[in-house]
Amino acid sequence: MEQLQRNGKQIKQINVVNKPGMSATHYYIAVRQGEKLPKYIHPDLEPIVRVTHGVIGFQEQLMEILVKFAGYTLGEADQIRSAIAKKKKDVMLKAYDKVRLETQKNGWTLEQANELCDVLSAYSNYSFNKSHSASYAETGYITMFLKTHYSTEWWSAVLNNEKDEDNIRRFSSILRGILMPPTIKSIFTEFTPIKDKIYAPVWSIKGVGDNVAQALIDKGPYKNAAELAAMTAGTAFRVNSFVPMMNAGCFDSFLDPHKPYLESRKDIISSFARIRKSDAKGIQDPIFISPSPIQKFLLAKNAYTLFNTRVIEEPELAMIFEDNMLGDLTKTPSKMMPYYYQKTSNNTINIVAGLDELKSVPIVDKDPQLYGILCLFKGSEHRTGISKKSGRKWEHVKVSLDDGCSAFEVAWWDKKNALRYPIDSLILIIGRAKIDWRGTTTLDIHSVESIDV
Repeated sequence: MEQLQRNGKQIKQINVVNKPGMSATHYYIAVRQGEKLPKYIHPDLEPIVRVTHGVIGFQEQLMEILVKFAGYTLGEADQIRSAIAKKKKDVMLKAYDKVRLETQKNGWTLEQANELCDVLSAYSNYSFNKSHSASYAETGYITMFLKTHYSTEWWSAVLNNEKDEDNIRRFSSILRGILMPPTIKSIFTEFTPIKDKIYAPVWSIKGVGDNVAQALIDKGPYKNAAELAAMTAGTAFRVNSFVPMMNAGCFDSFLDPHKPYLESRKDIISSFARIRKSDAKGIQDPIFISPSPIQKFLLAKNAYTLFNTRVIEEPELAMIFEDNMLGDLTKTPSKMMPYYYQKTSNNTINIVAGLDELKSVPIVDKDPQLYGILCLFKGSEHRTGISKKSGRKWEHVKVSLDDGCSAFEVAWWDKKNALRYPIDSLILIIGRAKIDWRGTTTLDIHSVESIDV
């Protein structure tokens, strides 16, 4: 806060020159850092805009200019300010005519008068008064401080106050590794920070509402699945909540570390079914009881609405990937690019975690570097057509994929046949990063490798 008090005026000025409709940010910073001298349209303006290094940024500056150089009263200047903000062209043109006339009487050139009118026209886009800018600056500074020094608390507050589900999912992607799914030991009805993690509310599990959460909180804690089943009998916690919570990993603390995962998973399900006999019919699906690594991944993805794990980040799937690569696979400490894959002596493939990570790769035209993404195969389709631009025939195979967090499509140009892998099979797509016609980063497929599971 001391820093805010010392630099409050500077923060307010940066805020006002950086707002929509202004293009003075780089100029202002250059002057502040001594790289440029301040520029004034006319020396008469210096006393008014010296504080913002020659930039007319505040509404109060606009009004003072209109009063001092165009002969308006403060009341009239405020009406003109409002008219400029509302783009009332008749009022604006009349005011500009008077500005040109009065400033030229005081020795300004027509070019200087026109430049001043052009600057005033920028206010038709957006403008601040000093108090507005000060409040924004203070709020922005405090928010930045909290986000930097109290990150999990800040993000928890953001998530708890966000009502748009798409935004919540987008934030959950940003918080990969920090945002954790609910567990039976951490049942909350809102996003809750604990140390360096944030635990999602129980409603993020499909089929689990606040009434289930309250029942689990009221009856807990629980040492094992048998206690859970017995102590919550007769409450809102039933099989339709047990199944998605099991799939999302909420009961992983009940797993026996001395047994294989599937055996221990069966023990939890059996304990619940033995005590909740009336619910037992709802948990007989073989995939639910003994899922394969991919099935387990998909069960968790379908159960947890804020699922934010890449395919390659799932330990079992990463192990399968490592075991199936025929070339030289090197693990790295980077979360963005966890592997290098050298298939031939002169061809190193950078394996990125997912589509979002590929988007952060600098795109160089005709760059020979190959990138790979480990994905779940979702389907493909052979397409042909004629280019409207060149008139030439084209063909490609559209491949639908899912990296765990993002479903996306890529094209394999000049490929003659659609891919026939089983849906949800594990594949590594390899290609060159490029910007497509929509301006988004994509992968131009070079080859595809199937990963045996």
